[in-house]
Amino acid sequence: MRLKLIKVILSIILCFSLLPLVGTGFAWADEDPKELGDVVSGDETIDGDADNLDKSSEEGDYEEFTAPPGSYEEELVFLAPEDTGLIPLGSASVEYRTHVQNIGWQDWAKDGAQAGTTGMALRVEAIHIKLEGTGFSGSIEYRTHVQNIGWQGWVKDGAQAGTTGRALQAEAISIRLTGAVAADYDVYYRVHVQNLGWLGWASNGEDAGSAGFAYRMEAIEIRLVEKAGGAPPSPLGKCFIKPAMALQVCAHVQDVGWQNWVGDGATAGTTGRALRLEAFCIQIAHSDYAGSVEYRAYVSNIGWQKWVSDGATAGTTGQARQVEAVEMRLTGVLATKYDIYYRVHIPNLGWLGWASNGETAGTTDLSCRIEAVQVRLVLKGATTPTPTANHYLAVSYTSEANVAGLGWLKQVVGRGVTGTTGQSRQMEAFKLAVKEDASIGISGGIEYRAYVAETGWQDWVADGVVAGTLGENRRIEAIQIRLTGNLAQYFDIYYRAHCAGIGWMGWAANGASAGTSKNDIQLEAFEIAVVIKGTAAPGSTAQPYTDILRIRVLDPSKPMIALTFDDGPSAYTTRLLDILDRNNARATFFVVGRSVNVYPNVVLDAYRRGNEVAGHAMYHNDYTLLSYSAIQNDILTTSQLIRNITGNQPPPFYRAPGGALNQNVMNASAGVGHSMIQWNIDPRDWEVQNANMVYNNVMNSARPGAIVVLHDSHSTTVTAMERVIPDLIARGYQIVTVSELLYYSNRPIVPGQVYNSG
Repeated sequence: MRLKLIKVILSIILCFSLLPLVGTGFAWADEDPKELGDVVSGDETIDGDADNLDKSSEEGDYEEFTAPPGSYEEELVFLAPEDTGLIPLGSASVEYRTHVQNIGWQDWAKDGAQAGTTGMALRVEAIHIKLEGTGFSGSIEYRTHVQNIGWQGWVKDGAQAGTTGRALQAEAISIRLTGAVAADYDVYYRVHVQNLGWLGWASNGEDAGSAGFAYRMEAIEIRLVEKAGGAPPSPLGKCFIKPAMALQVCAHVQDVGWQNWVGDGATAGTTGRALRLEAFCIQIAHSDYAGSVEYRAYVSNIGWQKWVSDGATAGTTGQARQVEAVEMRLTGVLATKYDIYYRVHIPNLGWLGWASNGETAGTTDLSCRIEAVQVRLVLKGATTPTPTANHYLAVSYTSEANVAGLGWLKQVVGRGVTGTTGQSRQMEAFKLAVKEDASIGISGGIEYRAYVAETGWQDWVADGVVAGTLGENRRIEAIQIRLTGNLAQYFDIYYRAHCAGIGWMGWAANGASAGTSKNDIQLEAFEIAVVIKGTAAPGSTAQPYTDILRIRVLDPSKPMIALTFDDGPSAYTTRLLDILDRNNARATFFVVGRSVNVYPNVVLDAYRRGNEVAGHAMYHNDYTLLSYSAIQNDILTTSQLIRNITGNQPPPFYRAPGGALNQNVMNASAGVGHSMIQWNIDPRDWEVQNANMVYNNVMNSARPGAIVVLHDSHSTTVTAMERVIPDLIARGYQIVTVSELLYYSNRPIVPGQVYNSG
């Protein structure tokens, strides 16, 4: 009995000594943790995964106790509580294998070992990754960046990332843990990259490798490191490389097509070539932030298009339409980090100010092309580009007319017909106004005056004051209009008159006269158009005003032919003028400046007889051999010489010496608002110098709408005209000036354009 009592006491002592181990689920060092619910008998674990408990620990040695066979204590068991909420420790490792070019799937590697190859220039194409071990929960997830594909979706726990059988290289990888295992471990990984070697270690979902360089991933190492006490591998950092974030712009240009992409702040499009921007694309490559770049274009005859983004096309191609304004903006996180600035280049004014973040850059309703664009990304708070004023140019204007029998008509806003046509009603008064746009830093006004029957030119009035007369039944015959202040710096104002018996005359500009005088012809209507300074007129500028009718009332149903004479005036020109007068015919004379200085009275006589005088250079030098500025200087000098003699501005066209043209000549001409008149019939009078041959060459080639090139510097040519002119008329032709031919052909005179016929 006593012995039995001793055994019971010893058993109780043993139970209490083991109780802390059972209650905490604690495992000795280097032992696997026991699962809750295991049954322990003596020194054995029943239904458990662990080996026998150690007989010693860091805290001291314990003497092994074994109950005698058959004793009561041999059947004693201990059960861990089921409701303690205790979490057992787990043990995890990582295994992985790669599919390598020319090799296929390699054997599994584990815990930091290399998978893949180095020094063999072989690409990794795909990878499997999985976790091994016991007592943990969660997954390992991963994705690869693949050549020509980009980042694929996430896969996990042994599934394939990458491709096989497609010869595509993996270029980068991201790996992360999920679930409980992510609370106990960090996953580290590094890759061996073509041309770069081993990069630094990445961890927990970071990107490792490269993108944007087409470098192959050649090998990989992966490790799990315990959060509690584990040491991360080194070196860290520089685990992933890609090109720097970059803004790129591409432009589609008239006669050029799509240009190459250009970078931040560079010019997309052209300058100094008079070519319109027709479309553009913008993208942000390798962005560091979520978000997009959005943009849209204001296109001629279309207006504002819808917003597009990230490389899509704004504008049009194949439609010969110009972009006239643009807007750009950023979205998403990108918009919180950066501002987008942009500016446009337009004819004659050059670069406008910088707009930003959705503001309008360019012009609307002014028919002014954009030629180039520059775009910049600027970090929030960084120095912004300047200037930012005048990035958008616009002007709002109104006109009203008082017409005989109708009184004041409805106000016209912007471009439109003011007055009446087809009703034979004289305009007696009008008033104009402009609205300043302080938001774009442009101010100014409008001034105007009328030429009134029996009175002449009135004084200038401005901004809503009545010009003309009221209640006096006196017709307006001509008008003059001009802008003031900054408006005159940025804009030209064009206007044309509709006159009784004539119809619409040519466009005048900036204070010049439109209409007639000394002919008792009433002005019935006018039209106004405001354009960017120095750009093309809205239509033909032939004969906007005259006290001698420059464009006659002709029959548009009958054929017309334009006779033009180069290289004069000469001693033979007056005889030619007499021939034209006798036959009620008119011609265009392309004069050389040095000859004008010799025969200035002949030039004035030709003009007063109703003929047209235009420039043919000062000294007949080949324009294709001259510089851009030299061409422009020669055109303007010749034009001014003609104006000084005739008292009126010559038509806005000329003929190049020898008809020699190239792109530089055309660009220079456009820059000074001139077009070029060529021909489609050449009798070669300067070569044959035989009146009969010249006659036959003209008559055999004559056709409606033709422009004939001749030379009044040869007497044989003038002699030929004594038969040519009356015989053409006998065939039903109306012999007209170039301006008349283009006018009745409905062909506006556009700067920089070449005309060979009507």
